Amino acid sequence: MASQQNVTKLLSEGSGELARLAEDWPDWHVWRGRRDDGSPGSWLATRRRYLTRAEEHAFRLFPTVDADQPVQLEARLREQAVREAANERA
Repeated sequence: MASQQNVTKLLSEGSGELARLAEDWPDWHVWRGRRDDGSPGSWLATRRRYLTRAEEHAFRLFPTVDADQPVQLEARLREQAVREAANERA
């Protein structure tokens, strides 16, 4: 089990990445999950707008995306941006 001191250190180490991602992706709420022991978990981003069922199914837009690392989350956000642009052109 992670100690509180280790958990605090791990959370603060990821705060710069969280801030950067939040600034780069203002249409998403970027956040970090927590494991059962309180240590940092997955990196997540939730849209700040509602998606219709048609958008979700036709364009594979997701209300929330997740990843194990910030670089993976950013790649998923870029993929969603491409899909959303295709939706807007349709």
